[in-house]
Amino acid sequence: MRRDARSRRRLPAITAGALSVTTEGYIGQGRTRVAGYRIITGLTIAVMLALIPSFAHAGPCSDDIAQFKETVRQSAGDPDAGLMAPQSVDAQLGHQPTPESLKRARDRLHAKFAARMARAERLDKQGDREGCMRALAAAKQMYTP
Repeated sequence: MRRDARSRRRLPAITAGALSVTTEGYIGQGRTRVAGYRIITGLTIAVMLALIPSFAHAGPCSDDIAQFKETVRQSAGDPDAGLMAPQSVDAQLGHQPTPESLKRARDRLHAKFAARMARAERLDKQGDREGCMRALAAAKQMYTP
């Protein structure tokens, strides 16, 4: 509401939308109302950011996990780098692998590596530094940079 200067009666303020805030109102209250909305908006944003776990808290071995992931990314083009597994009994006996057995072994190896990394990240989020470092060390043993 705003006051008409001539008749001193209140007239409705023209707004652009349902949630718009006018700086007009009773004498001296327009700026106070806007400042109040700014404070409420600021507090709302702060509370929302505090509720997002990734912004609120980093785990005890987050840096180690990030560093290892970066090492894996950087060595992606290197033909000597990658996941390693112990030699199978069939390979020790001189049996030739089939393309299907190679694919199964590769898929199992990738699943095992992903599970170890997921375990490390889960323990990191729980704050278990010792467990996280063990799981990360197990994943590192599988990877040759």
